[in-house]
Amino acid sequence: MKGISPLIAAVLLIAFTVAVGGIISIWLTTFAKTTTGNVEASTTDITKCASTYLSLDKVFVSQNRLIISNMGTASINLTNFTMSDGTIGYLGGFIPGGSAVSKTVYIGSNTSVTVKGLCLGSVPVEASCSSDQPCWVS
Repeated sequence: MKGISPLIAAVLLIAFTVAVGGIISIWLTTFAKTTTGNVEASTTDITKCASTYLSLDKVFVSQNRLIISNMGTASINLTNFTMSDGTIGYLGGFIPGGSAVSKTVYIGSNTSVTVKGLCLGSVPVEASCSSDQPCWVS
């Protein structure tokens, strides 16, 4: 029986190894560039949002109204609110930097409210007020 010569077998093995190494090298380079780009974008958003935060200025219980401020320069997309009894509701809307909005929500007998949002669409921010704080107005 004739087989493949050892010289040709060695050349084929080396060629296969180099080809697989090249494919892995290309994939690894692309993966590294993509990951670096994603981290850079996240870091940029976090840096822009570092001085931006929500403030729940007033909870007017008798009027079922919240006054929410954006204390910073980046916009915040309001997402939801949570009450002390576990009620979760949708708020919606944007608050530009340095401005405030009024939202109507049913407060009832709850003793605290937490509002949540996303700064620049990705960085979570929140504010809360409870009945033992000056922001709570019966």
